[in-house]
Amino acid sequence: MPFLQALFAGFRAEEMAFVPWPQAQKDAFLRDQFRLQHHHFVSYFSGADFWIVERSLPSGPRSPIGRLYLDRSAPCWRIVDIGFLPQVRGQGIGGALLKWVQVCAIEAAATGIDLHVLLTNSRAEQLYRSLGFRIEGEAEGYHRHMAWHPAA
Repeated sequence: MPFLQALFAGFRAEEMAFVPWPQAQKDAFLRDQFRLQHHHFVSYFSGADFWIVERSLPSGPRSPIGRLYLDRSAPCWRIVDIGFLPQVRGQGIGGALLKWVQVCAIEAAATGIDLHVLLTNSRAEQLYRSLGFRIEGEAEGYHRHMAWHPAA
């Protein structure tokens, strides 16, 4: 849980940089937000897999670098959340992990994979598009619904 909480804080670091609160107040806010998000995920996606993504280097032990929350309980799988530490973003890890999920979905005869991407997260949306995800419907609040369906 401490790693997941720190990861969540990393997800929010850019926006929190503009908040004029003392660091202790920001930390308390982020702890509370993480607790609420985690409760939501485990309550509404109780059948999902909650994985911590680790990197293994030849010269050292494995270390956690991100998370993948994947719900495979319906014919169309749902990526509940995927994210990485700031220092490993942009290295192709997310793309490789998503390609693995796509292969697994095909092997399991899933009808597809869907997810929601934050409207302001253009880098993630570009990655999803490059992997064949397409926008489905109108934006919902701050998120865009995207889905990928395997070729017939």
